[in-house]
Amino acid sequence: MTQAKRKKTDKSNLQAEREALKADIRKGIKKYEVVESEEEEVPQMEQPQELDKKRLKVLVDLGYPLDYIVNTLEQNCANYCLSAYYLLGIDQNY
Repeated sequence: MTQAKRKKTDKSNLQAEREALKADIRKGIKKYEVVESEEEEVPQMEQPQELDKKRLKVLVDLGYPLDYIVNTLEQNCANYCLSAYYLLGIDQNY
């Protein structure tokens, strides 16, 4: 078999596989319809009892306003400030 024919058959095989996968996906979507349910309560992560003053000082020294840090920790917002706070609490002597 020449290379041109091999490429053509490989390409047609890929297209056939792709179409078969699309058909399977469509069947799956029809089979498993999404049903809206009542709102469920999302469990919240535990809030820290006390904020670590050393970590707060480091973040303030890095330029974050103290009010922003406290608000971020209370609301558990995913941002660099929250990440930095938790990373500062990890033991770095591993």
